[in-house]
Amino acid sequence: MALAVTLLSLGAMGLQYRLVAARLMQAQERLLSADLDGFAALYDQRRIIALRQAIDYRVAAATGEEMLLLLDRNGTVLAGTVAGWPPGLTTEGAGFAVDPARVFTDGPQRWLAVARELPGGFPLLVARSLQPVDDTLAAMRRGMLGLLAAMLVAGGCVGWLAARSVMLRIGRVNDLADRVAEGALDLMHRILAINADSVAVYLNAQIDAGAQAVMVFDSRK
Repeated sequence: MALAVTLLSLGAMGLQYRLVAARLMQAQERLLSADLDGFAALYDQRRIIALRQAIDYRVAAATGEEMLLLLDRNGTVLAGTVAGWPPGLTTEGAGFAVDPARVFTDGPQRWLAVARELPGGFPLLVARSLQPVDDTLAAMRRGMLGLLAAMLVAGGCVGWLAARSVMLRIGRVNDLADRVAEGALDLMHRILAINADSVAVYLNAQIDAGAQAVMVFDSRK
């Protein structure tokens, strides 16, 4: 029973973990989409100049949770929060849509990124850090492992108590059986003793009767 409860709880925690992970990723996608919508509006107004100014403004207020980079057609950095284009990341498409977005790793962090090549050959990178997601999920995993350990310990204690209760009941039954057996044996001894006494009395009576018969027979001769 304890094992079944533990497995059921573990399944529920796993489902909750997946739901939280999906919702956190959706939240980061919404933030990324909002960034792209803002840059798209600026690009429609004044093209690359507006994008460059907006990224410079964001660099001044950078929190470390966003990665922005705008290059010219020669690969020179026009504006950005990083010094160069992340290795292995290629541009996909030419617009400001959030789809497709890609997850890549830069140093110790994972990022959700949109890499586009704007008209005229200007690569644009807009990314959101997934570190808040990873930190939250790591804390959840630690909590789940702690809860699982506590449940296993509790289940073991319940099992030990149940086994101890069963053994105590078996012990009481054995004691009762021993007492019944001892009582039956004592009763048997008593019955045998009574029977032995009765047989002795009967035999003595027969011997006395025989002796008296002999005496009567002798007196008649």
